[in-house]
Amino acid sequence: MADMFDQDDDVVVVAIDFGTTYSGWAFSLRDKYKNDHLDIQTHSGWKSGDGLITPKVPTCILFDKEEKFRCFGYEAENKYAELLAEDNGGGWKYFSNFKMSLFSNDDGLAENYSIPGTGSKKISSKLMLKDACGKSMTAMKVFSESLKFLMNNFLNVLKERIQSPPMQYISWVLTVPAIWTDKAKEFMRLAALEAGISDTHLYVAYEPEAAALFCNEVTYQSNEEMSVFKPGESFLVLDCGGGTVDIATYQVIEKGKLRELHQPSGGPLGGTMIDKAFLKFMEGIFGKPVWSNFVKNYISEFHDLKRHFEAKKRTVGEDNERQNEFLTIPRSLFDVYEELNHTKFESAMDIKQVKDKIKVPTKVMVTLFEETTNNIADHVCKLLEEPGLTNVKTVLMVGGFSDCSLLRQKVKKKLSNMLVICPDDAVLSVVKGAVIFGNNREWIQERICPRTYGIACNVPYNNEQPYASLQNYDGQTMSTHVFKTLVRKGDPIFIGKSKFDSTFGPTTASYKKATIGVFCSSEADPLFTIGVNVRELGILNLDIPDTMKGTDREIVVTLTFCKSTEIEVVAYEKGTQNRVSRRFSCLE
Repeated sequence: MADMFDQDDDVVVVAIDFGTTYSGWAFSLRDKYKNDHLDIQTHSGWKSGDGLITPKVPTCILFDKEEKFRCFGYEAENKYAELLAEDNGGGWKYFSNFKMSLFSNDDGLAENYSIPGTGSKKISSKLMLKDACGKSMTAMKVFSESLKFLMNNFLNVLKERIQSPPMQYISWVLTVPAIWTDKAKEFMRLAALEAGISDTHLYVAYEPEAAALFCNEVTYQSNEEMSVFKPGESFLVLDCGGGTVDIATYQVIEKGKLRELHQPSGGPLGGTMIDKAFLKFMEGIFGKPVWSNFVKNYISEFHDLKRHFEAKKRTVGEDNERQNEFLTIPRSLFDVYEELNHTKFESAMDIKQVKDKIKVPTKVMVTLFEETTNNIADHVCKLLEEPGLTNVKTVLMVGGFSDCSLLRQKVKKKLSNMLVICPDDAVLSVVKGAVIFGNNREWIQERICPRTYGIACNVPYNNEQPYASLQNYDGQTMSTHVFKTLVRKGDPIFIGKSKFDSTFGPTTASYKKATIGVFCSSEADPLFTIGVNVRELGILNLDIPDTMKGTDREIVVTLTFCKSTEIEVVAYEKGTQNRVSRRFSCLE
């Protein structure tokens, strides 16, 4: 083992699954992965301090009065509750569920995912977040410190299990929702760099893709004759997490190689929607004054109640014979009720107290799930009506929320003509699949371009065509701000391989410089580079000093997708050494 790091290639691949409600990591050693792709190790279990052990840790973080990182996960929950109980929380900052701040349709484009509820904040490196009490801090610090904790936690565990390798021998894979805007994905990449992960060793994996790779490997190793992963077959991944539902569709090209069939879709319909319905339900049972008092003054017990419901929501409705659900209620909630109402809690809204629990009719509890589960199933049904997806016959349900029995039932009922697979270890399928991706980043052979990219051009005016504006050049009327497409929304692309180019000439013979504006649009066929559905990425200035050929000089513009959040545009004049290039990040 002492010489295991004496080689050029990365020998450890670690994935960080940064979730809305829960986060975790997993890793593999290259040598062991070669023999067994499922030899993937995770944290042995995150402990809440009250006996609860979970495969992932709550995504919450606590900073002190000087905005220094103090703790993460269960420790942050417990420490913050302790501070509030001692009236010593002033100035401390506690953040939870903050990943949803990056779920936004603000990409400079009038675009959304057809499901209401998208964020409205403008994503940038200067984005601010508000903590549980309304105090502000930069989002970059909150995210980067969270990732730093997960990174260091992994490194400490790895050191205990084997030995601590130099950072240059570790590849890091960060998972992100496929439905996020490019800005949000780039924000997470920058946060990882801020946390101390080298850009040359950092890779981004889309959550549904990672889950698909894990399911594929499990099926392959079990020797099951499942047609879903045979070449030519198509399937849909329904990744249901805490904050978002991420949906992607793929076709199997060959063993282990996939191509994307449709751009990802989904929305803010994760398990937290059920949590919100439950908390509103509890407020209705005990009354707003009682509930507000309890949440404010008994934060530790409030966390206990939420943890209890987190486990309960997986099993509601799984037994058709069960008429009632029993929820363990903190004694302090009953005490607050008695103190404010001067009477004991007995019954409200058909809900009865049974010792330290309340008895809720199962049919009442089911109503908390109806809206969210219906929206998820309906969205999948609508998506499958899209051209090119008619051959999809299988749905893979992954992610922590997929463990919810009622959600599984609803999807199976509305997609009764399809095979719905809910693999074991659904909550860890994304992070384990990301490790597989990190060991072989060629799994995903082809993706669908999420928007149209092009350049601004001037073309001779034709009075039969629409125009944005007209201008006279050398006695000729030209239509300006014309969107010349390089790659169209919906076109197949290969990251790092696909190149798209176009050739044009200078507008006038005397031009010694070509100004090339690069744009993107949410429309498949935009006509002009101005409008609400178009955003300018940037400008290249190419020197073309020799005017001897006038307007016959050929200028070639090439666009390449370098990473999931970067494109490179190269412009050059044919037959000369004149050349300019620029990479465009999607984050302002």
